[in-house]
Amino acid sequence: NVQEPPNGIGRYAKAYTRVLSTDAQCRLLAARLRHIGTHDEARYPVVNMDLTAMAEEGLTTLASDTQRLDIGDRFTISNPPAWLPPSIIDMHAQGFTETLESHHWTISANATPAGPFSLPSFIAAGTAAHAVNASVTPGLPSGAAFGDLLLIFAAIRNSGAGQVATPSGYADLATFGNARVLWKIHDGSESAPTVTFTGGVAGADTSAQMAAFRHVDPYIIKFASQLNGSAANIAYPAIAAGDMVDNTLVLILGWKQDNWTSVATLAGATEIGDPATATGDNQGIVWDYIVRGDAAAVSSGSFVPTGGVSAISRGAVIVIQ
Repeated sequence: NVQEPPNGIGRYAKAYTRVLSTDAQCRLLAARLRHIGTHDEARYPVVNMDLTAMAEEGLTTLASDTQRLDIGDRFTISNPPAWLPPSIIDMHAQGFTETLESHHWTISANATPAGPFSLPSFIAAGTAAHAVNASVTPGLPSGAAFGDLLLIFAAIRNSGAGQVATPSGYADLATFGNARVLWKIHDGSESAPTVTFTGGVAGADTSAQMAAFRHVDPYIIKFASQLNGSAANIAYPAIAAGDMVDNTLVLILGWKQDNWTSVATLAGATEIGDPATATGDNQGIVWDYIVRGDAAAVSSGSFVPTGGVSAISRGAVIVIQ
């Protein structure tokens, strides 16, 4: 965010000269530059590689790989020094300074984080939790690690008055009526959050499930939602190509005021989960995701549940980068 450090990155003025085909591309370019400039990852502007030391330690393969490193190549540091964070340092080489002395050879790479150029990846979904007009504690996704994006999809059955509250440490990503998606960045030591609700009534089911993604920030490129009348399926809206950018995570979500046996995975998507409950008066939530390398449109469509009856529902599409 734009708060001053350490609460944010602050504001900094920088001018760019780019050749674009249309004025409409300005917003998309701004989104891309924002994504690169605000990516939550440590910067190591120069990485020094001592080829003489590599040879002395018998690291001939590493020395050979270092010599072949070229501008634009991706390289990683898998065992950082003890005074740095323990995670793998993933970089792109932007330029080099090579120093050859009589008995010493070093290469210094001008480096930038590779994260902003990596496609988002799904880590895992946690165990869903249900209750009746009460708080729930969804399970943490297995394998989630420091820096990953943690998402919670939560809903309460009574559409209109029911609301999902924001757990401590989390922030709102998108709210559509009685359903909400919340986020936080994994800080390296996480415990399962407790999700509370307001405006509930007797018999109002409450549900929540977590998921973890890597190489993606909680920056919304586009969000759209719709309330559907009573029907068997759950319709969701489209996102036009002009509102899309490349390298995004598309979340497609549905809520229905009834339960089901299962929900068919959307074509071209991967299901995160489709938990449903009949503990109270019945409800279900379902979410799928698509990793998009291009900026093509997201077509409207419908989730198709098996089992249950017609009921009101909500559908939403969230595009983040």
